[in-house]
Amino acid sequence: MASAQGVWPAFLLLAALFVVPPAVSLGAALRRVGSLRRRGLQPSPWLQAGAAFSVATIAINTLVLAVTLWRAGDGGLTLGRGHVLAAVLAWVSFWIWIAMLIFLRRRRQHATY
Repeated sequence: MASAQGVWPAFLLLAALFVVPPAVSLGAALRRVGSLRRRGLQPSPWLQAGAAFSVATIAINTLVLAVTLWRAGDGGLTLGRGHVLAAVLAWVSFWIWIAMLIFLRRRRQHATY
């Protein structure tokens, strides 16, 4: 539990930890889909699944943050199972983003210019 003065900084930290990784992962997926479509190629189902996972993660984590903010008025900030779920989803989104960076770089190294 956090004090009343520490609720907003703690909430902003949770928002950054829970929303930024899936947003970055979604941005990378959309950039990749755009680059494939510009070249006339069809995006893979895995890429579309990664983008859908990122959108779902943003929605779930936003819901967890809204419930957290709603309950913060009851005397402080209490972390629970929803926060663990949000953290796990954000962590998976982070690794999706890392995988996209690695796969994009690997394919670019083999390209002929």
